[in-house]
Amino acid sequence: NVFGMKLITVPMAAEALGISRQRVAYLCREGIIKAERLGPRLYLIDPHSLAEYKRRKSRALYTPHTLSPGRYGKSQEK
Repeated sequence: NVFGMKLITVPMAAEALGISRQRVAYLCREGIIKAERLGPRLYLIDPHSLAEYKRRKSRALYTPHTLSPGRYGKSQEK
């Protein structure tokens, strides 16, 4: 608990997102998820940043632009 905000560990974030701890650490290193690095292998993750990442990823799965034209063969319309 830092400044009244509960921070999340990498294993907790990995479980919440359904991805590996290595992937979460990568997202933290790249700044995709906001986190404080406290050691070579220790990150504390901002829960708001984690929630925003999860929201963006779930939205990306269901937007029409994720399916490219012709992905499943040519259109049957003429």
